[in-house]
Amino acid sequence: MGLDSVELLVTVERKFKIEIPNQESERINTVQEFVNSVFDKINIATINEESIKENVFLRLIKCLNQLGISCSPLDGNILIKDLFITSHLHDLWTRLQFSLELFLPALSDNDIDPNLDTHVKIFGFKTIKRNQPITSGTLNQLVDWIISINFESLINFNSISNLYEIERTICGLINRNIGIPINEIEMHHSINADLGID
Repeated sequence: MGLDSVELLVTVERKFKIEIPNQESERINTVQEFVNSVFDKINIATINEESIKENVFLRLIKCLNQLGISCSPLDGNILIKDLFITSHLHDLWTRLQFSLELFLPALSDNDIDPNLDTHVKIFGFKTIKRNQPITSGTLNQLVDWIISINFESLINFNSISNLYEIERTICGLINRNIGIPINEIEMHHSINADLGID
C-alpha cells in the first residue's frame, strides 16, 4: 500500500470508528470491496425507512422546477444534458446549488463546451485528459454524486442505516482526499488501476 492508500484507509477508519486489519486491507482491490469491508464492521441497529437518496432526489426535482426546468415525468434516468441549455449551464448550475443548499459537482470544460477535444493539446500533442462531463450522467447519478460530496451534512455517522450510506461516504472521501472527480469514481473501479491510488 502506498501513502495515498494508507491515508485513505486511516481516514475511513476514523470516520466510521472501525479498524481494518492490515492483512484484510491488503486484499482490498475495488471500491466495492472497500465498502463491503467497512459494512462488515458496522452494527446497523435500525434500518432507516427514509431513503436519503429519495429525499435528495425529490429536493433536486423541486429546485429544478423552481428554476423553470421541468423533469416531468419524474425519471431518474433522464440525462442531465437534456435538462439544461448549454449556453446557460454555468449560471443555472450556480443557481441550482444555491437553491438546493448543497454542493454540486464541479462542471468540467466539456460541460461548458461539448465541442472541446477530450484531451488538452500542447504543440499538437495530446497531453492531459480532461475531466469527464458531469452532464453526461443521469439525474440518479447526480443524486449519488451530491450525496457523496455532501456526506458530512447528509449522513448520520452515529446511526448508519444501510450499505448505500457507506458507498456514498467512501466515494466522497476518495473525491475529497485524493481529488478524483466524483463522477469518475464507481463501485467496480480498481483502487490502484482505475483510480490511480497507490
